[in-house]
Amino acid sequence: TIKNTTDPVFKERFLFSVEPELIQGKSLQLQVFAVDKYARQKVIGEADVRVGDIDLNMPIRMWFNLRDIDEKPTEYGDILFSLSYLPTAERLTVVIVKARSLRWRNGKDSGDPFVKVYLLQNGKKISKKKTSIKKGEKNPIFNEAMIFSVPATALP
Repeated sequence: TIKNTTDPVFKERFLFSVEPELIQGKSLQLQVFAVDKYARQKVIGEADVRVGDIDLNMPIRMWFNLRDIDEKPTEYGDILFSLSYLPTAERLTVVIVKARSLRWRNGKDSGDPFVKVYLLQNGKKISKKKTSIKKGEKNPIFNEAMIFSVPATALP
């Protein structure tokens, strides 16, 4: 947990083990959360990435707009993350770099954001990792890596 900053930095790595035949058609779902004064977790927004649509032989780094979990058109900020695949180690690395312009629900002007990454199979969450909390941040910097074991035979 990082308190009272609008630019938190996260430096974490997460490893997910995935069978080769299970990676095709899979998605990663990233959710940014805030924790209120009662330690309740509230989703600020989310983004999905279809793993099969990305060339995992090349590291990538991109911003994604966070959407409301109810898929309303309102924006709640942006999230920047990178994906890379190391064939020799059969490892998919997701780095949650940072988020920006986070907007809290219910008119609040601050919160305690963090990100959850889900590995999905046929829309079902099969694995989950999360970053540390960045207290009071609207533009948190995480720099936390999550590592998934993904055999090369499972990639397109």
